[in-house]
Amino acid sequence: MNSTAVRLGGLCGVAAAATAIPAYVVGSPELPNTPEKLAGYYEKAESFIAANGTIPLIHLFLGIVFIAVLVAVLRAAMGPEPAVYMAVIGGAVFIALTAAGLATEVAIPAVIARFGDVIEVGVVRPFLALSVWLYHYSQIGSAIVMFATSYAIWRTQVLPKWTAAAGVLGILALAHTWLGLPAAYGTVAWMALMGLVLLAFPPSVQAKEAAVKRPAKTSEPKKAAASPVAMLASEDGADVVPPAADAAAVPTVEDPVVIAAAETVDAKLPTESTDADDEGSNK
Repeated sequence: MNSTAVRLGGLCGVAAAATAIPAYVVGSPELPNTPEKLAGYYEKAESFIAANGTIPLIHLFLGIVFIAVLVAVLRAAMGPEPAVYMAVIGGAVFIALTAAGLATEVAIPAVIARFGDVIEVGVVRPFLALSVWLYHYSQIGSAIVMFATSYAIWRTQVLPKWTAAAGVLGILALAHTWLGLPAAYGTVAWMALMGLVLLAFPPSVQAKEAAVKRPAKTSEPKKAAASPVAMLASEDGADVVPPAADAAAVPTVEDPVVIAAAETVDAKLPTESTDADDEGSNK
């Protein structure tokens, strides 16, 4: 994965964390614990829909992109390890149940804004209770993502090793049932932190820098020395004979041409000596 895609995922993580804050500011479904607070929870239905319905759509979209890029980075560093699949499943659980909780929580103000009806308190309670438990379960998925990411960073150092310590925020996420909104802020903080890390330290850039600092040693195979036959052939302007073909290029004693030439020389030698003797006797 190139550094541009990693930085884009990091930017989406930061933006996803930022777009989650308005939903927390406008209210949390576990806070209304009396009929009076419950009746006033949806006083401004239009603003509630914007903060807890429309903006979270952007939060979910950006969160999906962030989780996808993060999982791709972990997958490239670790391979098909269980931690990678834990991050995938945990991210899917977190996104899906968060979306369900937001939809459940915003259903009542959407009815008020659309039809202008006055909703009784008894109707509101089941929706708020359901959204609360959906958020509880969604934080289990976020905790799994945090733990799996920290383990992968600690094992592979695909990101700076100190970022593995951010996994302690997963403990807050697991305690969402008892802590409520503060635990949700811990998840948002983790998302923003990991997004900033991906922006500042994309793994592919680190790999390129390491390659520049430690260039790989390449050993070139030694060229075989040219044989005398090949050197002579190259000096004469002929094609260079490969070393493996030198033995075949040099004539041997068993060559028929060599044998014929030797027989010719042997046949001439006695004749030449006899002729020389005759000339000496005549003188």
